[in-house]
Amino acid sequence: MAKTEKRNVHKRTIVTKVAESTGNNQEYTRKVVDEFLSQIVSELANGNRLEFRGFGVFEPVMRKKKHARNPKTQEEVNCSPPIPLLGSEWERRCGNR
Repeated sequence: MAKTEKRNVHKRTIVTKVAESTGNNQEYTRKVVDEFLSQIVSELANGNRLEFRGFGVFEPVMRKKKHARNPKTQEEVNCSPPIPLLGSEWERRCGNR
C-alpha cells in the first residue's frame, strides 16, 4: 500500500462536502455541523459516553491532567481530552494507521 501524504481537513471542507452531497446550502449545513459538534462536547463534558455504531465510542476518562498553554493568550489551561475507541467502520477504512 502506497503512502499517501497527510493533509489537514478543516471544518469548512467537511461542511462543503456535506452540503454538496445532501443538496443543502453551506450556511444551513454549517449550522448543523456546529450544533452536532456542540452537542458532542456538551455530552462529554457531562461525563456521558457517546456511541456511534460502526464508527467508534467516545468516553471521558479520568486521567492525569495535562497542562497546556493557549497560544493566543499564553494562559495556562488544564486539559484531558477523551480517548476514542474506534469502531469497525473506522478499522475497515483506515486499518492500523
